[in-house]
Amino acid sequence: MKATFEKYYFDSPSPRVFPFEIADGWFQAESAEGIDGVVFYLPPEDCVAGWDYPRRRHYLDEKRIPHLLVRENAGSISEECGTRIENFVRSIGVGR
Repeated sequence: MKATFEKYYFDSPSPRVFPFEIADGWFQAESAEGIDGVVFYLPPEDCVAGWDYPRRRHYLDEKRIPHLLVRENAGSISEECGTRIENFVRSIGVGR
């Protein structure tokens, strides 16, 4: 029974990686490679990736890596959100 549980728990398709330390290790290694900034895209209907966002935002804050959260539907970004994204992209090269 334990082996069956582990098979379906660890090998089931998912947009997330467990344990969190492995997923966060990948994120931290990728973001340590001299990136200028990170844009998090969490669509309004998201019920998965949003759980990882607070930990990753905290990591970026500690490393002083600029980041932006977009919560709008990518198919219909508002003008205000588009302006926020443009301003973010322009600003990340300044002072880094």
